[in-house]
Amino acid sequence: MEVTAIIEKIKTYTNEKLAHSYLQQYLDSPELDEDKVYFLTLPFPFHISEEQIKAISTTLLIEVALETHESIRNQNSEQFKEQQLTVLAGIYFSGLYYQILAKEENLNLVKYLASGIKEINEVKISLYKKGTDYHDIFQSLIKLETALIKRVFEFYNHHPFHPVLENVLFFKRLMKEQELFHKGEESVLFRALLKSSEDKGTDSKRLVMNMVMDKIMELRSVIVRQINLDPKFSTILKDRILTIIHEPTLPLKTLAEEG
Repeated sequence: MEVTAIIEKIKTYTNEKLAHSYLQQYLDSPELDEDKVYFLTLPFPFHISEEQIKAISTTLLIEVALETHESIRNQNSEQFKEQQLTVLAGIYFSGLYYQILAKEENLNLVKYLASGIKEINEVKISLYKKGTDYHDIFQSLIKLETALIKRVFEFYNHHPFHPVLENVLFFKRLMKEQELFHKGEESVLFRALLKSSEDKGTDSKRLVMNMVMDKIMELRSVIVRQINLDPKFSTILKDRILTIIHEPTLPLKTLAEEG
């Protein structure tokens, strides 16, 4: 089966599980990260079984559940129903992955993924602590993005999880957080960085925006160097990674004006 067909099959299966007529009336349908779906298929270069497709879908369902809980913010009374539904949706999506794995009797994978969930929750708690330095905040963001996918690679004995994939996922998360901040929406990264830089004067917002932009530009260079130095990367994988990292960034001037 072609990679594109595998990705579509995984997305279709996952979206069918996510579909809930009542929730869809009030909440936006969760979006699956197609690049992450593709990376999750890498441990299966020659053949992928139905069980492995369900394992990937399960991992995606966990991510959706965690992101749904993360999206809950302080809302006014008019938005209270939506907030309640968001909580229920997160619980509902969480339950789906247990249901799938229980049917498959894949208890070992449950243990691996539960370990990833534990790491993610611990990282989220640490991000709320004041005094965390920038390096630790960036490392926390990397763990948020890679904890689950690393567990899948470990479970299927696909060692190691290549550093370039870690950097690509980190790059994508930085771009997402930058866009959220630009739109005036909740950004876990910018909130943590701004909290950490509160004692650095009135220009802390500009300092943080510069820092994130510098990290994005640095990662672009690092990733290009990594894929050019490693002969094991297929042309398809290289092309996909290059497409990801050449996504346009928001101009710093625009960020400063909006921030």
